[in-house]
Amino acid sequence: MKIKRTILLTLLCMLTAAAFADEPFRRHRYDAIDALPITSNDIVFVGNSITNMHEWWEAFGCRHNIKNRGVSGALSSETLQHLKHVVKGKPRKIFLMIGTNDLNTKGMEDGRLITANISKMLRMIRSVSPKTQVYVQSILPSAAGMRTPAKIAMLNKAIRALCLEANATYIDLEGDLSGVPRMEHTLDGLHLTASGYRLWCHRIAPLVLDADTADTVYPPDTQSRQQTAGLDRSLGMRATYFSVLPVVEGDVLMIGDEMIHGGEWHELLDSPKVKNRGTGWGYPGCSMETISRNVEVMFIRSSGKGPSAVCLYAGTDEALHGTSLDDMMQTYARIIASLKSKAPDATIHLMSLLPVPDAAVNEGRIRPFNETLRALADKDSRLQYVDIYTPMERNGIASPELFIDSYVNGKGYAVIAAKVAEALGM
Repeated sequence: MKIKRTILLTLLCMLTAAAFADEPFRRHRYDAIDALPITSNDIVFVGNSITNMHEWWEAFGCRHNIKNRGVSGALSSETLQHLKHVVKGKPRKIFLMIGTNDLNTKGMEDGRLITANISKMLRMIRSVSPKTQVYVQSILPSAAGMRTPAKIAMLNKAIRALCLEANATYIDLEGDLSGVPRMEHTLDGLHLTASGYRLWCHRIAPLVLDADTADTVYPPDTQSRQQTAGLDRSLGMRATYFSVLPVVEGDVLMIGDEMIHGGEWHELLDSPKVKNRGTGWGYPGCSMETISRNVEVMFIRSSGKGPSAVCLYAGTDEALHGTSLDDMMQTYARIIASLKSKAPDATIHLMSLLPVPDAAVNEGRIRPFNETLRALADKDSRLQYVDIYTPMERNGIASPELFIDSYVNGKGYAVIAAKVAEALGM
């Protein structure tokens, strides 16, 4: 047994080191969320991309104390390492789902490391925060990659047993989402569209909200109403949430690419009115055309006067791939025109592009685009330019203190949030 434990520990360390060596996206997301505080009133969702992709706090009525601590690509070993940042705040509830990425990783398919890590997580929570209510959700059905129904069923059985031992509540979602391997409620056989999250949230709403009749804000007919904006895979699935989540009077919408998606803006700006409409994974993020398509669907459930403000961050992909300034501005102008039409009472805040590690690119591509945005805002009373470039730049390049590679880190998000809060008058 001692030899087996040693082998497992060695493998765990090797896999963790490998993940952090070549995954700047993961490191930036961990840094961004680990820097945000957790309090004793919070309800925290912990997991991988299936957790990360969703706007949990919106799905349950914009309750400001619901926090997303999902990380795309996360392995159970990484979640164990970073869970301490959640547990030290002694949250009221933790909803955990982890393990599907381990199942798709060579050498971890049998689930032993997953159950060992989940067991350690449960012991950590009980030791540090014994009053926290812990809900461990089953790994979702999938036939993507190395995942098989048999492996998932076996692992979920083991997780259920762990919960019984640790006095944690096990939530079996396999039946609710059994259609995922048949491409129901998904575009890739793994992640979920809005209709999938509707089923999930409907199931757990009484536990989240402490009420037997509690439910999600997703309408019962979400599956027929959701729209992909003509996008596929994760971009299309993210668009489905935007197409059915409500937008109400006084909202502030954060619209943009991966930089926006990676920030927990309602926490950063400390407001239950701030909603994340960012999309895309990996740097430099999605194109302006993708953002434009998302804008076309995100006001379908708008009511009242709609949002009071929109913060738009777009253009990094085009700036780094040589698109001409004229072509960039044509697409950008189309986005602005659409926002003016769909959010007639909103001030549109044009966020400058952030600096990159290459001074020549900043001088030749980023700064000229930002100056064009500034000039555009100077001519239109509905537009306001927000300079987030200057505080994030040092000696002509992206400040190493505020970025991980080209990704914004936790301190960087705090700097950007301060500039945005100033622009919004918060």
